[in-house]
Amino acid sequence: MRISILILAALLLATLLAAPAVADDIVWLKNGDRITGKILKKDGDNLVVKPKFGGEVKIPLKEIRSFNSDRPLEITLTDGREHTGPVEGGADQDVTIREPDDTEFSFADVTRIKDLQDPAVEPDYWTGRIYASLNIEDGNTQKKTYHVDGLVVGRWEHDRLTLEGAYNYGKENGDLTDQDAFGQIKYDYFLTKRFYLLAKSRIKHDKFQDLRYRWSTGPGAGYQWLVKKDSYLFETEGGVNWTREDRDNGERDKGYPSADVTGRGFLMLAEGLRFSGESVWGFSLKSGDTRNFVGRSWIALDVSLIKDLALTAKMIWEYENETPPGIEHNDWQYLIGITWTAF
Repeated sequence: MRISILILAALLLATLLAAPAVADDIVWLKNGDRITGKILKKDGDNLVVKPKFGGEVKIPLKEIRSFNSDRPLEITLTDGREHTGPVEGGADQDVTIREPDDTEFSFADVTRIKDLQDPAVEPDYWTGRIYASLNIEDGNTQKKTYHVDGLVVGRWEHDRLTLEGAYNYGKENGDLTDQDAFGQIKYDYFLTKRFYLLAKSRIKHDKFQDLRYRWSTGPGAGYQWLVKKDSYLFETEGGVNWTREDRDNGERDKGYPSADVTGRGFLMLAEGLRFSGESVWGFSLKSGDTRNFVGRSWIALDVSLIKDLALTAKMIWEYENETPPGIEHNDWQYLIGITWTAF
């Protein structure tokens, strides 16, 4: 019990402390005013800044005397060269990248300024993916297996809503060989561009593990370590839950505290080639039952065929540390199917 609590505390503390405090960027105007906040980008003849309190504002370059950022910004010049580092300068003076070698250039040569710590989230959008695979064998052995899973994500400036589910069904020579399902709803609230609080609820059913259902719900926190929309993402989460189980063998649990940790992400390896994965591990915090843990991990490789359709190779691994007699701890699936990006 103590070890499990210490592990959970360490994971949550690491997530909570993941977003280090950084100094505000400062923009000095020619009229003497000063704006503190975050420099986001250069937009034409304007500098886009998000003040510490309030929404984004566009400041005409001709009104700026100088600016300073201790955070790394990406600067692109007219000749295509890119420099990254803390920046100071102004519209009427040279711009200096202070690290690593105090590079100087004219502000007139700057074509783009980009905030590297900005995940480039586009507010108010939805994404959805549906994956399906079918395996049919006919002859001496008649076998059919079906797998379908789906994911829908809604994203706003500070909010994210995720709905996901999966279902497996299989028969061999008329006998049922596989039947399980999984579902989750999760809400995230972003306190910063990368750090968020969450609330989730998930349920699982697996006939051949004698699991009528396992339901858990609870709060947590997460952090996006790497993120660029449509290019890459890596985020981790940790949380505590209240869990209930009901098994087909008559065992029923009134409920117990549990915890989980999650890592997920994707990476565009090349145009039309996408690698993604997720790993979720949960463990009991109930006294005397701290060795009970479960896990679900998957990886997938998508190869684009035509617009919105991809050929997908997928591997899924599910693990149950404590199972009824005669039931395997590990459950592996190797799938090839089609993914449809719905929107």
